[in-house]
Amino acid sequence: MKPNTPVWNHIVAEHPRFSTAVFPTENSRRISVEELASVEVLDRAIAASDELFPMGVPKHQAQVWWFSLNNTLLGPALTAMVECHVTPSLDVARGAMFIQNPGTEHGQGYWMSFFTDVFTDDSEAAWRAAGADYARSIAPVIQALAEVAGASTRALWAVSVDAVAGAAVGAGNDAFEPYRGVRIAQALLAGMAEGVPEGVRLPQPHFRDFCDGQFQPTDVAAALAGEERDVHTVPQRVSCCMIYRSPAAGMCLSCPKQTPEERDRQLIDSFTFDF
Repeated sequence: MKPNTPVWNHIVAEHPRFSTAVFPTENSRRISVEELASVEVLDRAIAASDELFPMGVPKHQAQVWWFSLNNTLLGPALTAMVECHVTPSLDVARGAMFIQNPGTEHGQGYWMSFFTDVFTDDSEAAWRAAGADYARSIAPVIQALAEVAGASTRALWAVSVDAVAGAAVGAGNDAFEPYRGVRIAQALLAGMAEGVPEGVRLPQPHFRDFCDGQFQPTDVAAALAGEERDVHTVPQRVSCCMIYRSPAAGMCLSCPKQTPEERDRQLIDSFTFDF
């Protein structure tokens, strides 16, 4: 099964890194949300995470995998929102999700792909509804993953919040519309807050702009009013993927475990040449 819309062809053509997050590979297997939340599939994902990023701690392996899966589900979709001015459904159960199978046991069951043929208009109401759909559709997976791996549901929801903020703002920067990315992120997160199970409280990420060699708080009011600024916007992370606990990897560029000074220095080094 392949995507049946020019939107995904455009996104992958413009951003080849999204190819395996959208298009299933030859030996991929389609999977439902119910199957994704099964003990068998989650156990395999956690084991694959340990093969790729050895840590030996199931809750940390689960968090790394959940971080990767959220980026797969959201990266292409939120880029489509920003660039194509359409809103793909983020109800994972309504889309087509696949376990990617590279033909080897090493890491098999870790990587996935996702696309949908359900789109709505480009509006704050549509973005907000998409956020609510996303929260409702991933809630069973978060609960099951927490039970299987002994992970914190609060931490897993925070990872999802960061994935939304990061994907939306990153797409905004790529399109030279950083405040459109912020506006979409805010609407999606508001929708998520409406769609989470009772008792779940989502953390609220903050955004910062890099301009004239320094960071300053994002003018969220201006973003919500539809204004744009000549800045590079970054979200301030509210979660950690835990990959730094593996000897096979280091800290992420924006890892909240770093000192603010070191994090800012690395962020600035990563995009100085964009200005």
